[in-house]
Amino acid sequence: MIMVNVLEEKVALITPEGKLMGGPETATLCQEVEKLDRAGYRRVVLDLSRVRWANSTAIGALIKCFLTLQDHGAELRLACLSERVRHYMSITKLSRVIPTFESVDEALRSPSTA
Repeated sequence: MIMVNVLEEKVALITPEGKLMGGPETATLCQEVEKLDRAGYRRVVLDLSRVRWANSTAIGALIKCFLTLQDHGAELRLACLSERVRHYMSITKLSRVIPTFESVDEALRSPSTA
């Protein structure tokens, strides 16, 4: 299940829940990001606090979401990463590319990089 909330003009919060394993849930996540991109959103925050499990395919989906937004001058931010996701982001060095934050509030307050 994925919840999408519009927080303020051109800022959205996506909260996936459960597992991100490369199946329909991952495809849905990418589709939601693409919809927000087409609608002109400038910042999308993924709240990963409810994601219990993720694999390398999910990390690939996060990269796709990041690039989709970046191609149009928007930004993706990740918040509340589980240890497993944090580990993947660290070993792949993606944490140097995709901004990650300890909390959703921090992800929303931090100045724009786009």
